[in-house]
Amino acid sequence: MVEDSSVLSAESSSSSSSSSSSSSSSSASSPKKSSSFPKQVKVAVIGSGLAGLSTAHFLSTTKSANVSYDIHIFDENRKIGFDNASVTATDSTGITRRIDVPMRSFAGGYYNRVISLYRSLGLSFQDAKFSYSFSEQVADSTATSTYFLHDPPNSFFKRRGKPTHQSVWTYSLTLLSVTFWFVYFTLVSAISRPRGGVSFTNSATPLADEENQYGSIDLPHRHDHNQPSNRSKVETLEEYMTRWRIPSWFVDQYVVSLFAAMATCSIDIIKQSPASDLVDYKWKTFGHPHYLLADNSRSAVKALTSSLSSDNIHLGTGVSAVVSQGKTWGIKTNDKHEYYDFDHVVFAIAPSKVKTLCPTLAPILDTIKSATVRVVVHTDDTAISHLNTRDIRDLNLLTNHVMTETTHVLFPGIYQTTSPLDPRVIAPEKIISESVFERVVRTESLVHAVEKLRTRQGKQNIWIAGSWAWQGLVLLEGCVTSAEIVADGIKRRESQS
Repeated sequence: MVEDSSVLSAESSSSSSSSSSSSSSSSASSPKKSSSFPKQVKVAVIGSGLAGLSTAHFLSTTKSANVSYDIHIFDENRKIGFDNASVTATDSTGITRRIDVPMRSFAGGYYNRVISLYRSLGLSFQDAKFSYSFSEQVADSTATSTYFLHDPPNSFFKRRGKPTHQSVWTYSLTLLSVTFWFVYFTLVSAISRPRGGVSFTNSATPLADEENQYGSIDLPHRHDHNQPSNRSKVETLEEYMTRWRIPSWFVDQYVVSLFAAMATCSIDIIKQSPASDLVDYKWKTFGHPHYLLADNSRSAVKALTSSLSSDNIHLGTGVSAVVSQGKTWGIKTNDKHEYYDFDHVVFAIAPSKVKTLCPTLAPILDTIKSATVRVVVHTDDTAISHLNTRDIRDLNLLTNHVMTETTHVLFPGIYQTTSPLDPRVIAPEKIISESVFERVVRTESLVHAVEKLRTRQGKQNIWIAGSWAWQGLVLLEGCVTSAEIVADGIKRRESQS
């Protein structure tokens, strides 16, 4: 990924002489002891979200008589990143609950690698059977209107039927119209590839130059084999829906509002997102349930780290520089510790953080856009006071012309509101936790950036993993997919050296 052997950070290398002076930093600080067999390969994984944990897991559980992997995870947070924002709270019935922040749901048909990983770890998960309420703010007003309710079979909420304020005639007409356009959109998404489609299989291919230690993994094959190499402009969701004459009311109220809630980004960003991403998600998840881990994200963290030494998980240890040592890499941290002789470095962090440690990638990473997402866990039922009591569902969507707010009824008296339209509605004294996340948004510029990064993936044994580092929606599936690609690339390179 870096085309010369210069220091990845703005800081210059302190050379191997400084290595010996800091040998007491930790077990990772000491130079590797020579051993004839098996070969030990040291890997630094920066970031402990699902991408970093999955990469470490895939490598540390590799069964090979020739190679063993010594994995070190670095994270500036004092808790594992995948569970860092989660909280424990007591609901109104007196039961103490563990709450994932943000919510870690995953849909069948699309999250195939996530589901496969969880099953291999022996984790259990359950059909969430989410029910939904759809509401919108009336233009130029704070008034709201609930226009649709969705209750899947056997959902927790057994109240079938229309929103309270709707007449039977209005409800019947709405239900008929929504059903027709839903079926139509599903059929269109199954048979019609968006123009300039960029959906990839996201599977690793052989190293481009197996004799060159700085070789890279080729771009995965496109689903659309008729796509010219000089790809035309990526068709946006808005353009795709217009081309197929899907009415704007259905797009705005049902398609865009749902995707904006799922991707936690603005309505305009969803409309300008690559249509291929959203169409793929639509037809792949059709008829499949949404799942939640039966024992929250802590169970995944425990399973993913079970093969790692606790001494190799460096929490509260932000990385300040990644320094070339010739054929290996050194890690400098904010607490002035130094770690040496890593054969590979994996960045499993946001692109804004990658470019501070690897400025040579800034021209590519600067094109990637991100937004901040606010998630509030609270006990304030005024967050859903715009709904009639009979219209409250598991997931309650409230949309204006800019964003979609989602309030999830977690447990009795406990709510999780994501992207609140009016933060003042939630009383400060009723807030259990408040978290702000950097959210990479899926745009055409991200499509091109990922393509460019793929051609440099693994050069000088520098790798990138993350929810955004694949050709698909910025979701958990991207974490595991990119982690598999990175781990497979490292293993194949080491098996050839």
